[in-house]
Amino acid sequence: MRHARTICSISSISIRHKIAFSLAETAVNAALRLRPDSAEAHFAKADFLFRCHRDYDGALAELAIARPGLPNSTPFFILDRLHQSTPESLA
Repeated sequence: MRHARTICSISSISIRHKIAFSLAETAVNAALRLRPDSAEAHFAKADFLFRCHRDYDGALAELAIARPGLPNSTPFFILDRLHQSTPESLA
């Protein structure tokens, strides 16, 4: 019985994450559709790619688009630092 509850709670967490990721992706895509030149929208997509998909290369591509519009933004440095501290970057 306890095992079944654990599996159900893990499944519900997984479902909640999938729903949250889907909502985030929809919001980012809508922002880019409405304002394709928006630095903030490209930055949001970079954040989404990095946090939700661990797609560092995709995030860097979006940051390259966003950087001219957000020249003094600290999060650019944070993303670089996060990537440098991941196990893959140490190999």
